[in-house]
Amino acid sequence: MLDVSWVEILFIVIIGILVIGPKELPTILYNLGRLLRRFQYMRYAILNQFDDFMQKEELRQAPSLKMPKAAADKERQDDEAEAELSFLKDLRNEVDEEEKF
Repeated sequence: MLDVSWVEILFIVIIGILVIGPKELPTILYNLGRLLRRFQYMRYAILNQFDDFMQKEELRQAPSLKMPKAAADKERQDDEAEAELSFLKDLRNEVDEEEKF
């Protein structure tokens, strides 16, 4: 992945302890973990939205599954609104969980 060896990780940890200090290091690592989790969730959400979009486009362009244009537009708008709402609900839940700590 990042091609980092254990020696390099140990070197970074030692420098972190010297620069940051052993008292503040756990809180900084905790916040770094939360940040990485957020990035992973955002990546997951974007990839799912992209996959959903591609599947809907394939279904929309399939000749045997064509539906009237008005119905297809309505369905697409409903799906987009639902995707936005679910994404916002997930973000709100994540913020609520962070506030508990």
